[in-house]
Amino acid sequence: MRLQGATRRSGHPPVSSAQRHRKRTRLRPAQHGTNIGAENGPEAAAVRPARPPAHPIPTAMKSLDRRAAETLRALAAFRKTDIGCPDDPSLAVRFEIAGRTEGYTLLALTHFEPIDGRRLRAPEMHFAYVGRTGRFIPIHYRNDLLEIDSYSVIPAADSLRLRDAALQEVHLRHATRWLHRLGRHLSLLR
Repeated sequence: MRLQGATRRSGHPPVSSAQRHRKRTRLRPAQHGTNIGAENGPEAAAVRPARPPAHPIPTAMKSLDRRAAETLRALAAFRKTDIGCPDDPSLAVRFEIAGRTEGYTLLALTHFEPIDGRRLRAPEMHFAYVGRTGRFIPIHYRNDLLEIDSYSVIPAADSLRLRDAALQEVHLRHATRWLHRLGRHLSLLR
């Protein structure tokens, strides 16, 4: 039996079922970003919470080290898509700008392996170049020989969304090794 004005174990006064129902169904315009009846008035801006702009590149994403980034910049400086070494076909790569958005530029670096008369991508990597920060972020890896096609970062219209941090670490490791190898032979490339 409860006494009048008694408190619950938590120390708060008892709440009736009607109060619980009102509490559950009450509109909270400031939390939901709408103000019913004042959508167009000056009150609407005062009630809606100001959302900070979404940062286009989450800080959890890994980017290339300085040496690999310099190699990628040097490949971009060639100003042509097909770059290679006549003496070593394993160094032949294709460098393209795959797309541009407000937040970043998508770059594609591909090595083609001729097998049975077909040119297979072995490998192809996509990078997001964030001009604001100067970072190169590996986002996609594809290898037709091994039948691998994986995205570790999902590109959106104005931002990037990390899909799988462990996979992005693998992409970063592979891209760094590949670009370091290309960087050692950069003087041979034309």
